[in-house]
Amino acid sequence: MVAQPRRYTIGLDATVTKDAENQNTPNAPGVPKASRFSLFGLAQILLLIFVVLVTAREIIQVDPYFHLSAGAWILEHGFPETNVFLETQTEHPFIDHEWLYQIALVLGHKATGFTGLSILLMVATISIVLLLQQAAPRQGFSALAATSLFVFCAYRRFILRPEMVAFLGIALHLCVLERSRLSRRALSKGALAALLFYQWLWIGSHGTFFLGPALTLCFLVDSALREHNGLRKIAKKLRFRPSSRGFRVLLGLFIGQILLSVVTPYGLDGALYPFTKLASSGVEAERIAELQSPFRNLGALTLDARAYILTIAMGLIFLTMSFIRGRVRPAHLLVALGLGVISFQFSRTLPFGAAGMALVITYGLRDLRRYLDRTFLRAVTFDRVGFMVLSLVLSWAAYASWTGALHRNGLFENRLGLRAAKFFQYQGVIEYWEANPPEGNIFNGFGAGHYLLFARQGKTPKPFICANTDLYSGEFYDRYWDVMSGRTSFDPYLIEFGISDIFIDHRTTPGPIQRLDRNPNWRAVYIDTQGVLFRRSKANDSEPQAIAKLAKEFLEKGAEHPWLAVENEDKPYTQLHMAHFFSLWLDHDARKASLLLGESVHKKSPQWIPALFIHARAEQDSGRMKEAWEIYEQILEKSPADVQVRIAAANAALLARHPKEAIEHYLIARRSGQLIDASERGLCQAYLSDGKLVELRRLLADSAMTPEWQAYFQGRAAARENDLNRAFEFYEAALKARPQFIEVHYLMGELLYRSKKFRKGIVHFEEVIGLSPRDWEAWEYLGGSWYALKSYPPAITCWRRSWDIQPGRPRTAFNIGDAYFRAGDYKNAVVWSQRALERVPKEQANSTFAQQARKIKTLSQKRLERQK
Repeated sequence: MVAQPRRYTIGLDATVTKDAENQNTPNAPGVPKASRFSLFGLAQILLLIFVVLVTAREIIQVDPYFHLSAGAWILEHGFPETNVFLETQTEHPFIDHEWLYQIALVLGHKATGFTGLSILLMVATISIVLLLQQAAPRQGFSALAATSLFVFCAYRRFILRPEMVAFLGIALHLCVLERSRLSRRALSKGALAALLFYQWLWIGSHGTFFLGPALTLCFLVDSALREHNGLRKIAKKLRFRPSSRGFRVLLGLFIGQILLSVVTPYGLDGALYPFTKLASSGVEAERIAELQSPFRNLGALTLDARAYILTIAMGLIFLTMSFIRGRVRPAHLLVALGLGVISFQFSRTLPFGAAGMALVITYGLRDLRRYLDRTFLRAVTFDRVGFMVLSLVLSWAAYASWTGALHRNGLFENRLGLRAAKFFQYQGVIEYWEANPPEGNIFNGFGAGHYLLFARQGKTPKPFICANTDLYSGEFYDRYWDVMSGRTSFDPYLIEFGISDIFIDHRTTPGPIQRLDRNPNWRAVYIDTQGVLFRRSKANDSEPQAIAKLAKEFLEKGAEHPWLAVENEDKPYTQLHMAHFFSLWLDHDARKASLLLGESVHKKSPQWIPALFIHARAEQDSGRMKEAWEIYEQILEKSPADVQVRIAAANAALLARHPKEAIEHYLIARRSGQLIDASERGLCQAYLSDGKLVELRRLLADSAMTPEWQAYFQGRAAARENDLNRAFEFYEAALKARPQFIEVHYLMGELLYRSKKFRKGIVHFEEVIGLSPRDWEAWEYLGGSWYALKSYPPAITCWRRSWDIQPGRPRTAFNIGDAYFRAGDYKNAVVWSQRALERVPKEQANSTFAQQARKIKTLSQKRLERQK
């Protein structure tokens, strides 16, 4: 008589045999051992190579600088209870829930520098991958495929940040608890001590430490269901006394992890921190990419988001199969649901859901393999095909990581290396401050605060703001972004905080620099390849220092080839940033040279996205909007999720008189949830250009745009309908909300000019010039207004200023000549009329304009002869 295998139940899974659950045979019958090892070994090696290439990259994040600063402060002063790192919001309560990680980071950095920390990151990532594989009952294709999916979902988050402690903790818990579940044995003393010790490390390193006891609870429920033979017995017998040692050990582990949560320098407040943080979060998610859902823009998903969608789909299919066949494993189901819930809210929590699905996919692929083996496809063939496909995918991923294609972005070059990248190291401005200390507080960009805090080593004045939103209130955060986006004026805000110096990174936030450059209260005193430093103007300053002049001086330091003599010239990204930045401020010839620099990089790497971007900028600067738009479309084919490029494409399409295509791009950008202000303003402009005033007003009704911008577009719509009185009312409302609204001043002056109310218009054009001295069109209108009032000398002065800013315009030269003629200066009238005729295109040689210029020249020459 053949002995039947002894059966047992695991929760709802009533058909799994002990022999089947604990099957660890590495080779199927009839398959050579060497063949299976070679396929598995090849895929495993490729996976580890991919992991190494993903993690062995220059550290580009700014967060390690804050953690190093915080760790050093803790070692010197103890645990902070308020914001001691910034010059502002110093009374704001602060719970440093990552204190243990920060101390370890400081000690590691002192011992080995960033190189040692990068190697440690690589080792930790490999450990996570191997632990997830070890959680599977059998090392084969199913475990390797599930782990590979996790790596594709999490590769962008394998960075030197405290969340790596959380990833390692999840993998460790799943490995230890699943192995215990399979063996039906209680946790050993060593495993129990390891989990409790790691829980203590987790509590002091990251706010997700509650996931440790949560995972234990999932397996505790599984153990209860298994011990009492499923849900039916639990329903009949609500009171039960655990009889197995395994259940009691899990219960003790769970209670121990809960009690450890309060063993922090902050006591109960530290234990409750994650929940209070989640309850108050939401404000910063509007502007920080990693705090936005990865699925906000389904039309432009990143690789990790697409991999996660595949992971979810496979997990749901396998869970459905388990329910149908009555083989549900409650622990896996609870882990997948628990970790999956927190993965949809933020991009940075996506790997948690992928780790939660790992066991579900592992067992699902194993069950699918067995099912196919009993039908038409042998298990050996399934394994071989699976290993071959997986090897090809991992080979592509490793190559893409090696070449940098997997890490491509529009800001920096994420290179292979074990050091900290120089992209966010603002050493130049630090040295300037050492030689020229600020007289008051400093104002800095959001991303620069961490490095300034680290480099200045606690010197006062401390940074104004940094990327750690726990250090200040949501109201302070909102006010900061209102100033940076232009919704509110710089000056009152900066006076309130006693700011004397403003440092802005021109590569990440160029908008505020443009506004500060035309603000007479601030003067640029330092510039380099990374940022611009403004200092408050003093009464004895001879004239404000314009960025254009400062930029020229900086570039002229290069001896033979000033346009290429920038630091780190081996990195094309630096050249591209400089070309793009200086093209915004320099005069015509220098701007052209700047764009030529970008063109040279484009010729070297014609398919490189940043090179294509600067190539499009060059076309746009030359007035070829259609060509620029087509280049932006090429970039979007390669990187559809780049909202900045999409808005640039929409702007170019609008200028090329294709408003419908521009509207489509603006709508996609708006749905993405990023750069909402820019997309909505562009969309309003496109609706105006296309004459869709109904859609414009509907958009304004649903928009979160500020009141001054609402009034601005309402006024433009009224002006489009020739309702000038309502247009004036809306413009006045916009100026009341924001007195220095330069666009509204310009439109008011233009409407008054058209209405022949020249003196009132002059007031607005002078406001425009006061805010933007290099606005040549405002100088043109101002000259025209004085000319209409027959005040020819000020008209000549204004038009000469316009000519200096935008030389070569025949209309400006003609205006100057005409004004000189009417003022009786016939000599200059001849000179400027001749200049106008020299610049008239050949095809317009017989136009009315050219005939008028010749007439002015002839009359001036005749009157000069009479005077002689």
